[in-house]
Amino acid sequence: MLAITMAQTQAGLVDDFGIPVVIINRTVDYAGISQVGSDNIQGGYWAGRYLSSLGHQHIAFIGGLPDSSTHQQREAGFLEGLRSMNQDCLATEIGNYRYEDACQATRRLFSSPTRPDAIFAANDLLALAAMEILRHEFTLKVPSDVSIIGFDDVPMAAWPSNSLSTVRQPVDMMIQKATELLMKQMIQEDMQPEHLILPATPMLRGSTRLPS
Repeated sequence: MLAITMAQTQAGLVDDFGIPVVIINRTVDYAGISQVGSDNIQGGYWAGRYLSSLGHQHIAFIGGLPDSSTHQQREAGFLEGLRSMNQDCLATEIGNYRYEDACQATRRLFSSPTRPDAIFAANDLLALAAMEILRHEFTLKVPSDVSIIGFDDVPMAAWPSNSLSTVRQPVDMMIQKATELLMKQMIQEDMQPEHLILPATPMLRGSTRLPS
């Protein structure tokens, strides 16, 4: 929890000095500063339920930075989504939001006796890394052998060669809301902090099986 603890400490210092600040796309357990993010929990929940609804029985998770709020919330939602379908996560590997780390995580998952038939990755970079390893090192097909879902909806996710199913964050709206909150703080020094959670949107593409 070191990263979150440091963020909380920094948030407290900023608050003590009265500096207008809005945290975007991260959550810290500190009530004194405004925060804007997407609904990571609901996005992960949808991914877990959706992969299970497609008939997958061995669903794995490739996480980001374990201390980050995005990793923790997306994983928590994913696990709850699986539980709602009477399933458990087959295995969890950590990709640290780094391409090469995600490649290594995928190799470990698919070198185990029970291979996943679906993966939820904590962001699109991790999902795309997994897709590359599956196709070029394990000669597996996406999605007929393995379905993959990412998170964020970066531009590369929609490229035809990737066609990655993912969860879209409302980035433009988050920036707009964060800017509005920051301007309000600069005008109203006694303004109470606000914590805004904006909805995330599933984006279905070709990396997941079609529903039966």
